[in-house]
Amino acid sequence: MKKTIFFCFCLFLFACSSPNIDLELKEIRLINRDGDVEVVDILSDLKSVKDTGNYLEIKYFFYKNNISPLKSGLLQIDNAAFFRMYLNDKLVLDKSSSFFMDTLLSSKRDSFIYKSSLSADYFISSEIIKKSILSGENTLLLKFQNTKFYKLQHNKTKLYLSNSNDDFPSKKPKKSLKKSALPWLSIHTKNGIKDEPKLPAKLSVQDGEAIFKETIQIEIRGNTSQSFKKKSYSFIVINENKTLKKVSLLNLPKHEHWILYGPYADKSLMRNVLAYRLFEKMGYYAPRTKFCELSINGFYQGLYVLCEKIRVDSSRLDLKNGYLIELDRPKNEFFQSNISNGETSKTVFEIVHPNNSALGFSERIQIQSFVHLFEESLFLSDENSLDIFEIIDMNSFIDFLIINEFCKNIDAYRLSTYFQISEEKKLKMGPIWDFNFSFGLTDYLNGYKSSGFVYSSMEEIPFWWEKLNQNKFFNSALTKRWKQLRISTLSDEVVMEMVEKFDRELEIAQENNFDKWSLLGQKEVWPNYYIGDTHQDEVNYLQRWISERAKWLDKQWKN
Repeated sequence: MKKTIFFCFCLFLFACSSPNIDLELKEIRLINRDGDVEVVDILSDLKSVKDTGNYLEIKYFFYKNNISPLKSGLLQIDNAAFFRMYLNDKLVLDKSSSFFMDTLLSSKRDSFIYKSSLSADYFISSEIIKKSILSGENTLLLKFQNTKFYKLQHNKTKLYLSNSNDDFPSKKPKKSLKKSALPWLSIHTKNGIKDEPKLPAKLSVQDGEAIFKETIQIEIRGNTSQSFKKKSYSFIVINENKTLKKVSLLNLPKHEHWILYGPYADKSLMRNVLAYRLFEKMGYYAPRTKFCELSINGFYQGLYVLCEKIRVDSSRLDLKNGYLIELDRPKNEFFQSNISNGETSKTVFEIVHPNNSALGFSERIQIQSFVHLFEESLFLSDENSLDIFEIIDMNSFIDFLIINEFCKNIDAYRLSTYFQISEEKKLKMGPIWDFNFSFGLTDYLNGYKSSGFVYSSMEEIPFWWEKLNQNKFFNSALTKRWKQLRISTLSDEVVMEMVEKFDRELEIAQENNFDKWSLLGQKEVWPNYYIGDTHQDEVNYLQRWISERAKWLDKQWKN
């Protein structure tokens, strides 16, 4: 009997000391823009809600009788959630935006992903605990900013409170990093990193035995990728007087503008690099890259790609007395096409070089007139027209089409698409940029299929490509060029050898990366079609897809 009583007493002590808090659901509310409230009974009912005009609030309550020993806490929640958290009506966490890297604000890590799931865990300091938690009943309110809140896994929400230490322990033993052969970049920032403006930081670069340091200004970059937990960054190198400074990083040509691209949805980790190197071998400038590993404020961030930012100068895109124009979501002043493509919005053009301050009004009008002349000439041409090739560099159009179709870049022709107007007044395509959603990666826009052309898949794509493919001279040159590339740069042997080379280069670093970002085998990672359990599975899928894609294109471009 005494043993039984002692066992029950021990069990009671363990239950009381367990850091896991029982959250009891109190209320689920949907609030529209007018402030009208709809109460939902159970969490599973949220999956049937499709009205994205509503915002979601979930209130829980929990009991904590003895709060004096509490040292820290941890909120575990779906890692796609953007939210504000209130404890007893006091705002304690604001994670309502994807545009701020919370882990970088201090020497403490307040947001990280455990290996067991894709839940994000947010650290709650002892100072917040003391100010917010009451002895007895407490309320926890989550106000979600996600418009697609019904896709979140709300059953992952858990609260942990710890008596044992000031920095909440991880639930798994920390795995030490393996030493890879890749260079190591370390960034230290006191003010965090956000999406504009660039904030000051220190960069340390270790490549082998060599270590050197630079002062930089850094920001989060990207559009869709900003929603990923693993961020990508853009930075400039500056002098002590805060002027731009050209430096060579990892033996790449000297420059002041750089990108740190963090592969996330691309679990092969190499799609961008592969596309750039293939286009370079085809005879064009493409951003030069180096694989590396990155830490920020002492915390490992995974495998990254140091990449040249597209800039017009002698060390990158050498465009003498010419112009560089981009098709994308415009960031600055832009002009529109005079030709509409069905019922979709007209194509938008942004002049990125020279910049607005260096471009006079009359020069801007001349650029617009030349682009309109090109479009109108192409639109009015027929299958036997040769005049259009006096305006465009046909070889660059053919190779731009080939690289985008070979990789099946689903953003091609309409996003991150550049073309040049040369000093000789010819329109030339390129350079290429942003191929992370290529090579069969996506589960939408038929990106996973090895068949189908991108250029004819969407009305948003400019009419240029379908029109050119109707021209017999363009088609003849395209077929000839494809056959030439298939026995050289884009042969199965050359492409697979390049993939295998990158795979060997990443052999150890990819293990470190996926220990940090628990993505392998996870179905929640948008927009993956294929779900590999290992990095090698992902690489094998990439190789299979490339082989099938090349065979399909062989059939289309054989005559």
